[in-house]
Amino acid sequence: MRIEELSDFGVSESIIDKLKELGFETLTSAQAGAIQNGLFDKKSLLISAPTNTGKTFIGELAAYSYLAMHCARNRSCRGKAMHSTPTLTVGLRSI
Repeated sequence: MRIEELSDFGVSESIIDKLKELGFETLTSAQAGAIQNGLFDKKSLLISAPTNTGKTFIGELAAYSYLAMHCARNRSCRGKAMHSTPTLTVGLRSI
């Protein structure tokens, strides 16, 4: 799935533009699967995918999109998001 296709799922152009600016062109199959299975529909999802397939990005994209939609409707937006990652795995990868 190309980054531009995120607009089909209600992702704002500002987020898409920023992703392209950061060098994103396509999504991994895990990322596309999460989106096609309701990531932006406020559904709870459990993502199980191999290392280095973009699971952290899935969580970040969900948070950014939710906050962008929420804040667009509410000018005094003070939205917050939290995304947790397994620190042991992340820590071991940085050694």
